[in-house]
Amino acid sequence: MFGIPAFLREIVPTLMHRIGDEWRSGQLTIAHEHLATAAVLAIIFEALRSMPETPAARRLLVATPAGERHAVGAALAATAAALDGWTIIYLGVDVPAADIVAGAATSRADAVALSIVHSSNPAAVVREVHAVRASMPATIPVLTGGALAVKMTKSLEQPGIVVCDSIAGMRRVLARAAQAS
Repeated sequence: MFGIPAFLREIVPTLMHRIGDEWRSGQLTIAHEHLATAAVLAIIFEALRSMPETPAARRLLVATPAGERHAVGAALAATAAALDGWTIIYLGVDVPAADIVAGAATSRADAVALSIVHSSNPAAVVREVHAVRASMPATIPVLTGGALAVKMTKSLEQPGIVVCDSIAGMRRVLARAAQAS
C-alpha cells in the first residue's frame, strides 16, 4: 500500500507530467487538464488538512510568485514539509512579492518556499523572487523549486536563495535550517 508520502513522491509527479504531455500533444483539452489538476489538488490539500499541527513547529510559507499560476508543485512542497513537522502557511498562486513578504512577517515564517514551474515571463519571476529575498530578514531562507526554477538556477541564486532540484532536496534544506536554529 502506498500512503501519503509515496503518493506525493511517486504518483502525483508522474501523473501531472503525463497530463501535461497529453495536453501539449492535443490529446487533452485545457478543460481536461484543469479538471485533473483540481482533483489532484483536492487530494493533496485534504492530506495536508489531515496532518496534525505542532504548536511549537517551525513555520514555512509556501506560494508561487507573481506570474506563476501552477499550484501542484507548491501544494506538494507544502505537504512534504508538513510531513516533516513544519506548520504550513499556504498563500496560493500568483502572489506578488510584497504580499509574500507581508505574509511571512505576519505569520512569523521561519522559511519561504516558492514554486516556479512555468511562466510566460521568466525574467519577471526572477525579479519577484529577488524582491522577496531583498525584503526579508537574512535569517529567513528563501527556497525555490520546480522545473523553471531549476532551469533558471544561475539567474535565481544569490545569498539567501536556494534552488532545490526536487522535493527531497527541499526537505534536506529545511532540515538543515531547522537544525541551525
